[in-house]
Amino acid sequence: MRMRWVLAVAAMALAVAPSPAYADESVHVRLLELNSSGASGTAVLTALPGGDLRIRVTASGLVPGVVHVQHLHGSVDGMNFHCPPPSADRDADGWISTEEGLPSYGAIFVALTTWGDVSRASGLAMDRMPVADASGTVRFDRTIAAADLPPGTVEHLKDLHVVQHGVDANGNGKYDLGTLGESTLAKSAGLSGIPQEATHPATCGMIAGAAAGSVPVGGVATGDGSSLASVSPWPTFGALALVGVPVACLVAVAVALRPAAEPPSPPAPASAGAPAAPPATPALTRGGLLPASPPTRLTISALNIDVPLTGLGLRPGGAMEVPDDARTVGWFTGAPTPGSLGPAILAGHVDFKGTAGTFARLSALRPGDEVRVSRRDGTAAVFAVTEVGRYPKDRFPTEKVYGPIDHAGLRLITCGGDFDRRTGHYEDNVVVFGAAA
Repeated sequence: MRMRWVLAVAAMALAVAPSPAYADESVHVRLLELNSSGASGTAVLTALPGGDLRIRVTASGLVPGVVHVQHLHGSVDGMNFHCPPPSADRDADGWISTEEGLPSYGAIFVALTTWGDVSRASGLAMDRMPVADASGTVRFDRTIAAADLPPGTVEHLKDLHVVQHGVDANGNGKYDLGTLGESTLAKSAGLSGIPQEATHPATCGMIAGAAAGSVPVGGVATGDGSSLASVSPWPTFGALALVGVPVACLVAVAVALRPAAEPPSPPAPASAGAPAAPPATPALTRGGLLPASPPTRLTISALNIDVPLTGLGLRPGGAMEVPDDARTVGWFTGAPTPGSLGPAILAGHVDFKGTAGTFARLSALRPGDEVRVSRRDGTAAVFAVTEVGRYPKDRFPTEKVYGPIDHAGLRLITCGGDFDRRTGHYEDNVVVFGAAA
């Protein structure tokens, strides 16, 4: 699918909350073997509020008990780097050296040391790199302060790759000089005595998808059932379940709505089993993507909706914040910005204090409907509805809504089913899924 970049003609007068556009965005990396290392794994890069970056790496099949140098490679300047193909072995010796791999995956961007400096100068800091355990597994988890990162790192997470180094060419369970000799890379950096085995790449991983970096817990009080008589037969969206617990109806994803002369029949509830979740590491990143930029306005011409957006964070207890009135729609800043890689989440009331909310007729959505989200950078992201589902609250598809996806996606969530006046909540949740058009 192509992402349409549309210049926004409306003035962007209302900005979202001050949280950075990239705060809490997570991108997922699948680490695949290089040089027949037998190693593989996953990595998650999460941009935190304030521009800090958390990197989590888990890889197995590496050489046990030895250091494995690892780095972020890539570019923030639009360079199209990728993992090296077999043809990168230019000298045809059967091994892709670091020097042969660099044209594919780019120079060291961040050294993934366990402590201290993370600049390119620490790319071969063997004393500060992770050591594989006795089973050949490396587990790495470090948060790097924004001040220690190259400019543009968190804004360009999708353009970065993870590379781990260290192979056992002769199968003796250690690095030595016997088979491949001394590392030419290390020698070029003025370091002697380091085996080539220690610097040959063992895994490389490109961004496979992105997810919300933080998932709301508890309730989101965005509907009170106060306008039941004024909305369509598919109930006013009063109480929403996020993360499998009842919450008020608010979380809306940018997708286009279609007006209906007659109220459409609501979708049937999902099957009793839990909805299928997407794979933890999607195979590819696909479709057009926009750089991170906060959304400012939601326009759905089919429903005569044209409203400003406000930022929504998490309350101290972990629940999502909600807009202050029935008409305003909010963007959850813990998820990617609309048009960026991963699921963007918008939120708005269905009813509140006797007023029907902006999303009171969410049941009118159908696959193919469009929505436009204007962004602070002057562009607009356009999406199409791909799926509409209704789920009992105790089977809310948390992973499917917030989990990693390989494209720019959106989620629209509100309440449906019967309204329980005793509890003040609706029994089901309506979830609309959208993708970049």
